[in-house]
Amino acid sequence: MSPVNSFVHHLDNNEFIQAKEFLDLDVIYKFRGKEIIGADNVIGCYQGSYESVEGQLDEIILESEIIDLGSDRYRTNYIDILFKNGKQHTHRCYQVLQFSKGKIKAIEHFDIDGEVQLLETFFKENGIIRK
Repeated sequence: MSPVNSFVHHLDNNEFIQAKEFLDLDVIYKFRGKEIIGADNVIGCYQGSYESVEGQLDEIILESEIIDLGSDRYRTNYIDILFKNGKQHTHRCYQVLQFSKGKIKAIEHFDIDGEVQLLETFFKENGIIRK
């Protein structure tokens, strides 16, 4: 499995320790106006996002699609399918990963218009509070 496929596979399965192995020590993650630097901090962001709703949802299915952009750059489309109280919500976003020598040097997160608001509405309607 390629490094990008392995990284995304581990994230989709909440295997954060394994996913961290594909991050450069000085990786830079641009996420909603913030710049998070360092493998520990970046993987902590992914893990924190998952743990902020863990146990409050009936089920979470994480899927992804990887598109090779060339020059060691990949677009990863993330699809999170959330279930609570018999209701379902599908959240979508994407990230661009820049690799160098088999490690991720940079990640840039992109929200799709309206997706964050729809997710927050689903959380509110179902009593989900981010920890």
